[in-house]
Amino acid sequence: MEQNSTSNRLHALDGIRGLAICLVVLNHVDASYIASLLPGWLSQIIFGSGITGVSLLFILSGFLMTYIYPNPANGLHFLQKRYTRIFPLFLTLCTCMLLFFIMPKLAWYLRLSTIIVLALVGHTIWIYGVKRYASFTAKKLIFLGFILLQLLVGAFYLFWVMRQPAIVFNQQIPAVIRDGTIGLVNGTLTLPLGDYIPMLDGVYWSLAAEVLFYIIYPFICVPILHFFVPKKRWLKILVILALVPFFAGLNLLSHKIFVLSMLQPSICYYFVTGITLGYLYKHHAAFITNAHKLFPGAFYYSSIVLLLLILFIKLTILNNVSQPMTYWVHMLWAFPTTFIIAIALDQKTALAKMLSSKIPVFMGTISYSIYLSHTAILHLVQDTYKETNLVTDVIGVLLILLLTFLLSILLYCLLERPYFQHNKEKEKAQSYVQSKFERFIRQPAMVFSCIVLLSLLSIFNAYQSNFNFFSEQIPFQNIIFTNPALSTQQSISFKQYPIVNLEVKAVQNNFEIITAHLTNITVKKERNINQNLLFSLKEHNGKNWYAIASYDLKNISDNLFHPFGIPLIVDSQGKVYDVQLSMSNPHSSAYIILDPTSLQGVYKVDKKALLTHPTQLISFLNSRFMTVFSNQEAQFVFWLLVPFGLLICLGFMLQKKVVLAR
Repeated sequence: MEQNSTSNRLHALDGIRGLAICLVVLNHVDASYIASLLPGWLSQIIFGSGITGVSLLFILSGFLMTYIYPNPANGLHFLQKRYTRIFPLFLTLCTCMLLFFIMPKLAWYLRLSTIIVLALVGHTIWIYGVKRYASFTAKKLIFLGFILLQLLVGAFYLFWVMRQPAIVFNQQIPAVIRDGTIGLVNGTLTLPLGDYIPMLDGVYWSLAAEVLFYIIYPFICVPILHFFVPKKRWLKILVILALVPFFAGLNLLSHKIFVLSMLQPSICYYFVTGITLGYLYKHHAAFITNAHKLFPGAFYYSSIVLLLLILFIKLTILNNVSQPMTYWVHMLWAFPTTFIIAIALDQKTALAKMLSSKIPVFMGTISYSIYLSHTAILHLVQDTYKETNLVTDVIGVLLILLLTFLLSILLYCLLERPYFQHNKEKEKAQSYVQSKFERFIRQPAMVFSCIVLLSLLSIFNAYQSNFNFFSEQIPFQNIIFTNPALSTQQSISFKQYPIVNLEVKAVQNNFEIITAHLTNITVKKERNINQNLLFSLKEHNGKNWYAIASYDLKNISDNLFHPFGIPLIVDSQGKVYDVQLSMSNPHSSAYIILDPTSLQGVYKVDKKALLTHPTQLISFLNSRFMTVFSNQEAQFVFWLLVPFGLLICLGFMLQKKVVLAR
């Protein structure tokens, strides 16, 4: 939070942030021996609520943006403040993680020393090079320069790296360029624009979602909020509910469009409920601060029990529903989760008093440092310390928590607290005058038109091809499994068969990708060991593998079209290729299930041939449109987006009636 006055600070929200960060850290810690001694429900809440922790953080972000910045006068000025808040610490830790990625065998004391040294360097550069002595114009230029860098890196990633098969990036370019690209893409949080660049830290996906929220908040969220606020209450409630299927549609699109896949739109819906709660608390605080009346007398402590119930019931439902239903559970659970935060805003509830105590508040204060540093500490400890029984497991967990806590205090003092200390020179916010262009794009009609247009283009782009417009995806015919000899009609478990060999025949020239439906399975009772899916391809009976790639199972959930990229084979038509799929560690608790009927080849379309044969071009475009219009999932996504669109039209109609009545 950014209130400077302690009297105005909502301490319970710091406590919620502290609770959220504890859930995230404990979810990442391997505490299997401890978990085995606890009741199943309690073990789930303590060690399996990481995504709930992230959800709480998203709600808080939406709440605080609406509560503190209800209507930013200038979008760029707002963004500069948010970037100044999050990037000094993030860039420091990202640099550390890049060094650890390049030098994986670095000793634990050198890793720890690297973090501390780079934190001191980052503090010196920021405080003495920028914050204290740089002019306001210089700071503005630094911010605009970083925005430009994000755009350039994003364009490079999307339009060059993603046009090459994964094997080209992983094996055929110099290591310096590859590592530099990995660092730049992670450092600029342009990771969602593709799937070739590995995340240096698994938490970066949520930071990318957070930054995207900051970008769209003044230009999309605020105009939508101000458009619907004067409307009738029933319409506002319908809009919030209509955004559930809208985000469900985005979630389905996310499996088809790289820019959405990593952002998990079902979790991003929590920004919406956070914004709603922020508006209610700012304008109707009395409605929320009477929450204690729900828990009178003997029921005083039931608000704490309610929090535990909400955590437990969500995990229970998620463990008992099919994979396609999980995103619905995540979105619908935004309402009870936001309700819990609303209860915490009433200082007279037991939950608020518990969360406002010193330890949760302090944990919340340094939560951002904990969030970014805990993975580095976790890897540091796990690489040097092995748990073999309950006692060593307890010691290992305590060691991770202690080191993370101490390091986070240091990082907070060096790289976070200076943000809250005002410069002697007052900010020249007036230099950020809202331009005519910004006023134009923030008009509701313009915002809603862009949403509708982007939604339609996204559906077309997602369902005309699983990859790009100029590619054709065709199922393989007569697939042969050679080792072991398996049927192509039944699913194949790599737990039972760690190595699978098969033969496929290319249907066309310009063969560049193989896709398959993969499902990631984890046996909860077994210890989790890092697991990769290894892919190799060569021409039938060839001596050397033409393509070799490795895919971390952490990045594979239930992917209908998981791509195995290969260097483009121009003269592939009619040729047979040997494919080998295997698990890197057969003893890991994680493995995949392959649907053999889903195997398809992706072929690059010859653009020159289309341009020189108009009839062929017309036929190609027609097939692309018909592919979208006849796709049942595309139709389903369209109808999921329709309710929100209809409510937009209804809002404009009601506004027009009010104007005419005047």
